[in-house]
Amino acid sequence: MTTANDRQEGGSHYMRHEVEPWDIVAMYGLDFFDGNVIKYVLRQKGDDRVADLKKARHYLDKKIELLQAQGQGKTHHTYISDAEYQRRNETDEETDS
Repeated sequence: MTTANDRQEGGSHYMRHEVEPWDIVAMYGLDFFDGNVIKYVLRQKGDDRVADLKKARHYLDKKIELLQAQGQGKTHHTYISDAEYQRRNETDEETDS
């Protein structure tokens, strides 16, 4: 019995991959927008490569808009060195004593 992964409607540009985009979407539980970003980034159709990347960016832009409208994505992360992390933890331990 053949599976959906054994054939592709309208071309073969996804079948060239060891793992097809929809398998990645299913494995990670991605939504429609994330799935389309993956799909277009993985497509490699020669002259249409820039067009595919623009499509991926379009879906990514929409996802960002939706997240921002929900109040997400406004967190600012500050990265510190390992030494600073260690110093802060030592200070916290001294305060707890």
